Amino acid sequence: TNPIPPVTNPTSAEILAKIQPLLTPANRINPNTPLYDSQDHTGKIYVYKLPGTNPVALVFQSSGAVDCDGQATTQCNINTDPWYQSETSFTQSDGKYLNAATLPWYVLPSAGSSYFDYTKNNIGGGQLGLVMYGNNMNYGVFGDENGDRQSIGELSYAMASSLGINPDPHYGGVSCCGVTFIVFTGSENIVSPIENHDQAVTIGNTAMNKLWTQLGG
Repeated sequence: TNPIPPVTNPTSAEILAKIQPLLTPANRINPNTPLYDSQDHTGKIYVYKLPGTNPVALVFQSSGAVDCDGQATTQCNINTDPWYQSETSFTQSDGKYLNAATLPWYVLPSAGSSYFDYTKNNIGGGQLGLVMYGNNMNYGVFGDENGDRQSIGELSYAMASSLGINPDPHYGGVSCCGVTFIVFTGSENIVSPIENHDQAVTIGNTAMNKLWTQLGG
């Protein structure tokens, strides 16, 4: 199980109240190359740079499609997921691929995407993120790339489950655009080893406190 970490102050509603007014066309970093959501392949999804944040915090609001790739488990395998792949873009410290059933992570378009290229935005494997859905939120890592370079809004089985989203890789997930993703850029916000969720929570609480102060919270 992946309990909701101790992110209680500020609440998800308070965070959204602070960042929503900042999600304006002027703060889009991909104004001419909108993405679509990973669940239904609809909508125009933009990535926003929160002004005044250092290191930069990036935000996008999209779907919560379920990624079940990586290590084969009872929850994630070729029988439960028609799109199952045994590999993830990044690996654990022991060289094994990530475990979607136990590790909360989020997904970004593959490196080199002309719509949003994470490599040009100070983001690497294991980059800390905060994912919010309704009243629930959880820290996670950038754990896998989406081969569809125009699609964004996907999270691991464990992340979906922790947020109260149906984690079934075939029939689960949620449509656009009630899931909010905050990516904390910079080397200080890389979780290592990538599979250590406790480390993600520790780094996350520090990053969130800094962001909250920078936003005038």
